[in-house]
Amino acid sequence: MKLFIVLLALANSVVGTNYGCQADNCARGVTGTGAHIKQPVETRKADCSSFQHITVSCGEKTITATTTVTYTLPAYYRRAPVEVGARNNNPPPAGCQTITPTYIPAYATYCENSASRYSSACSCWGITPYTTTVPQATKTETTTVYETVCPTKDKKQCGNKCYDLKTSEEHCGTCDIKCGKNQKCKNGKCEWHCPNGLKDCGYGQCKNLQWDEWNCGSCGKTCEHGQKCKSGHCTCPKNGDVLCTPSYGSPTCTSLNTNENCGACNKVCPHGQNCKDKTCKCPGGKTACGNDCVNTQSDVNNCGGCGKKCNGYGATCNYGTCSTPYY
Repeated sequence: MKLFIVLLALANSVVGTNYGCQADNCARGVTGTGAHIKQPVETRKADCSSFQHITVSCGEKTITATTTVTYTLPAYYRRAPVEVGARNNNPPPAGCQTITPTYIPAYATYCENSASRYSSACSCWGITPYTTTVPQATKTETTTVYETVCPTKDKKQCGNKCYDLKTSEEHCGTCDIKCGKNQKCKNGKCEWHCPNGLKDCGYGQCKNLQWDEWNCGSCGKTCEHGQKCKSGHCTCPKNGDVLCTPSYGSPTCTSLNTNENCGACNKVCPHGQNCKDKTCKCPGGKTACGNDCVNTQSDVNNCGGCGKKCNGYGATCNYGTCSTPYY
């Protein structure tokens, strides 16, 4: 094992070593001019020069250049796609590589296929080992990135569009802050707002104060039972009806042509009378005297008028006149 390592080290030491001209049979076979040597001198010298040429190559160096292109987005315009220039993903060679020729021409038979002897023979011509370092190639990778900006400073990009964060109901104050129902964005804040003709009665409850029975004329003003809201006023739906509050129960729309509300709320017609044309009247031509309906043509207590009493024993009322019988 030790012998193999020694031989390997000796073989590697041949690279780039100048052994000088040994003037042996190998040298005479390479540089000689005898008739037995068939190869022209120029060819043999060129072979020696190629053999003694050691090349060092350090691969390729990559330089990355980034170019940024700014694209101005119109308001509410979709963003231009981001494009990245083509890249070569093949990694560059790691480190440098030394390339040493190993081919020995066939005519150099006396060199016994020995690199050191052939190199020594070439040295007899003054052709000694030399090294050339290949300039490192430079490859430039260009990456182009497209950026987008909004057309004016008062707009900000949210997603793929530009918005005015002071007035946008989708992005109020900042991106993705959306105002709720019946809200408007004012100076970057969501505030309650009702459409024309409606009134905010709290927490975005938009009401029509002209027709809403629960908010008639103003928020929270409720119409009574049977009433309707008309032009901001609680009114009874039937013409002539008014809102009356009975001695018991809740206010309700009432006709003033009833015996309980005759001409006015809670004005009750006396017993026997009926309400007609908003007035309590006695039926059948009778006259109201106090709380009673009487016939003033025959009633001895109201003969010819209320309170006119016929006096005397057996007095009677005939056709509104008192009469006393003769005995």
